[in-house]
Amino acid sequence: ERHALALGSAEAAMSGTGATCDAVRFSVSNGTVTDNLTGLQWEQKTDDASVHDVGNVYTWSAGHTAADGTVYTSFLATLNGAGCFANHCDWRLPTISELMTLLLEPYPCTTSPCIDQTIFGPLASTGDWTSKTCNVVPSAAWSVNFHNGNVFYQSKNAQFAHVRAVRGGL
Repeated sequence: ERHALALGSAEAAMSGTGATCDAVRFSVSNGTVTDNLTGLQWEQKTDDASVHDVGNVYTWSAGHTAADGTVYTSFLATLNGAGCFANHCDWRLPTISELMTLLLEPYPCTTSPCIDQTIFGPLASTGDWTSKTCNVVPSAAWSVNFHNGNVFYQSKNAQFAHVRAVRGGL
């Protein structure tokens, strides 16, 4: 079950429409995208059946509350495991605000997709998990849909959600 989040002006301002005054906003290297405005480094998605494949789906929780689903035990464990992805071992789920910085404009996005696929790679069919539990429904976590910019929550044990890893911080 999915429920939408009404965006406040502060979060809408965090959308990915800004750019630095004299530099390129995004730099692509070794399967990652560095956002030169926020300082975040993102996993670039692929369509190659690897851990980075856009078609991979994960659960947030094995039950309904703990952060012990396959997004943690499989996906992040692989990125932060032996050798580490792109020579970094601190990959994690993004916050809602961090994922929203990738949107071309706030919800409702007038273009679809609402993310630059030439930079970030193929687009998932549903929303991408965030690290944030829904306060009013603790068995749900927030997701961002890059087709229209919608932010919604869904059951943590849903087996159809995607993920885009990030490292660094705002």
